[in-house]
Amino acid sequence: MGFRQKGKDLKFQPVGQFVCNNVFGARDACLDGIGLAYIPKIVAEEHIQNGKLISVLEPFCPTHLGLHLFYPRHHRHSMPLSLFVEEMKVK
Repeated sequence: MGFRQKGKDLKFQPVGQFVCNNVFGARDACLDGIGLAYIPKIVAEEHIQNGKLISVLEPFCPTHLGLHLFYPRHHRHSMPLSLFVEEMKVK
């Protein structure tokens, strides 16, 4: 896991029985009271706002510089991709 404090990387290896391979499953496990999860804030934001989750390690987390989209060059002008890109743009 990657955390930062005062510009330095901190190493941490969690110990436990629960394993999840996606951020939504990890978020849902937290909502069920299983423990902590290292997930993007955007995935937990609604639940932080309504008080169901709290952010406990925010001072140690790196700054997120945004989402990135990668796609094959030959799909650059396809209608489905263009519509998706427009929908995902920050407004």
